Amino acid sequence: MVTLGPSDMLVSYDVKDLFTSIPMDVTLNALEKRLDKDSTLSQQTSLRAFHVKKLVSFCMKEANYVQFGEQCFTQNSGAPMGSSLSPVQTEVFMEHLEQIAFSTSNGSIVPVLFERYVDDVFAITKSGEDGAFLNHLNSRFPTCISFTIEKEEDGRLPFLDALVIREGDRLKMTVYRKLTHSDSGMVERARAICDEEFLAKELGHIKTTFFSNGYPAALISSAITHATAQRRNMCHVWLFHYSYCPITMV
Repeated sequence: MVTLGPSDMLVSYDVKDLFTSIPMDVTLNALEKRLDKDSTLSQQTSLRAFHVKKLVSFCMKEANYVQFGEQCFTQNSGAPMGSSLSPVQTEVFMEHLEQIAFSTSNGSIVPVLFERYVDDVFAITKSGEDGAFLNHLNSRFPTCISFTIEKEEDGRLPFLDALVIREGDRLKMTVYRKLTHSDSGMVERARAICDEEFLAKELGHIKTTFFSNGYPAALISSAITHATAQRRNMCHVWLFHYSYCPITMV
């Protein structure tokens, strides 16, 4: 449970174009160092950290090309989109960046809370220090990595699929729906994200949406009742499955 102070501010940081921007040589070196420190590596492979690095380097650099028409082009920076190695490499780099950022920062600008999901960061900073920490992040790899910032407005901050709401010294959450949202929200998402006081309203929205798209009211109510009767436990996910029901126009 996070307890907010009067000078705390909710912010989110986001990396622009993360996959195609990471410095690959830095990332490969960070990968090798991590593997060198991994005491279980010898139990997983006969390869040494150096050999793994060389293989990953080949996949990320030498073998990173695309054919367009009659010409072949190589990608000279960042990680290739679509490669199964790219998410792993970007995570290695982001963890490396975090270690550098926190170990070299002035203690007064370090966020009270710093939680990251891939390239999206939710943070609680001291008022007035949010910009200083942004500048510090952007100064680590200034030629390729750029963070942007979004600050809370009226005690509210959207982060991923959630709207984080500040009430006194506590944080509450409900589903965040963008203006361009297609109204395809699901029961499980609402149940996992919403605080109790917002859950009924969100489930009502879901019920109205499915009903307006031709689903039988009894089926909708049954599915929602079944989902909400289960314990709200993030470790055991229940999926609300539904079938496409075309509406015949007379």
